[in-house]
Amino acid sequence: LSYGLVLLALFVSLGQSLAPGDAFRALAFTLIAIFLVASLFLLPRDAGRFRHLLFWAAAITVAMAWFGVIAMPDIAIHSDVDAFEPEHAGSWRGHFTHKNIAGAMMAILALFGVYAVRSGERALGWGIVVGALVFLWFTRSKTSFGLLPAVVILVLLAERIPWLWARLVLLVGPVLALNVLTLGSALFPGIAEFNRGLMKDPSFTGRFDIWRFGFEKLAERPWTGFGYESFWMTDLAKYAESKLELAWLVGGIVHGHNSYLDMAIALGWPGACVVIWALAVKPVLDFHRCRDTAENRLLAGTCLMIWQFVALCSCLEVFFFRRADPIWATLLIAVFGLRLAATHRLAEPPAPAERA
Repeated sequence: LSYGLVLLALFVSLGQSLAPGDAFRALAFTLIAIFLVASLFLLPRDAGRFRHLLFWAAAITVAMAWFGVIAMPDIAIHSDVDAFEPEHAGSWRGHFTHKNIAGAMMAILALFGVYAVRSGERALGWGIVVGALVFLWFTRSKTSFGLLPAVVILVLLAERIPWLWARLVLLVGPVLALNVLTLGSALFPGIAEFNRGLMKDPSFTGRFDIWRFGFEKLAERPWTGFGYESFWMTDLAKYAESKLELAWLVGGIVHGHNSYLDMAIALGWPGACVVIWALAVKPVLDFHRCRDTAENRLLAGTCLMIWQFVALCSCLEVFFFRRADPIWATLLIAVFGLRLAATHRLAEPPAPAERA
């Protein structure tokens, strides 16, 4: 039901777009990407084959990134000739478009390595973990490097706590708290003042002004929003007038740097609440209802780590329904994997004698 309501909210939002044809085309490609990720769970015959599919895909992805740095450093490493972001010079990105994308993906790939280690594939798993973490270090993605150990600790604690309310507090609470610190600073001067005393950069590298502008425009259409992919990088944002003093030229911003705020801008608050329920709360309920088998628990634990990591990163970046973003694809794997672990008993891999 929740997934159906999300689709309904997306289709209703097309009517708010100034170019509904373009918005429908973008949504169609997004739905195709969602269908392809969902089909991933239908390919393997059992849980063992599914695990090996993920492990080797993760290993190949890490190896490709390293190959880029070693064989083509002029492409795989940010350089100071970049007119837009020369400050990223020397940061590794591999075959990804940006060092922040590379950093988040390496953190997620390291979690796949943890899945391999916990499943008994220790050599392959530790190889993925070490290769991904070393690469993550050289991306200089501080957010991903800082969140990764916290995510692992939170999920390991959640696996040992039997109460739903405690799991919600432990897992959804940090996402809510980080949104209060980030988006709340753009709404409430008291939170902004608290951030100034807490951190060196209370603007979150300039995102503060983007969020203020986003909330200002959202107030014009709080119930309907501006339509799916119909605000940022359009004339609505490029030529919008603002009553605020902004340090950014928001007309050139590709997104609002917060997935939850961007959902509200696109779908309005009702649609955003539906999406937040489906992507930021329901996965914890599915984890709580996980079938009590070894394979189900292993899959659910890994998917919960990925979900927690992306949910926290979404407070500073935009991933939801971005069809070409690998982080969005891995979030879908986590959400669908948690749903599968809650509703179906995963087929156990055959014993060695049966395979023979």
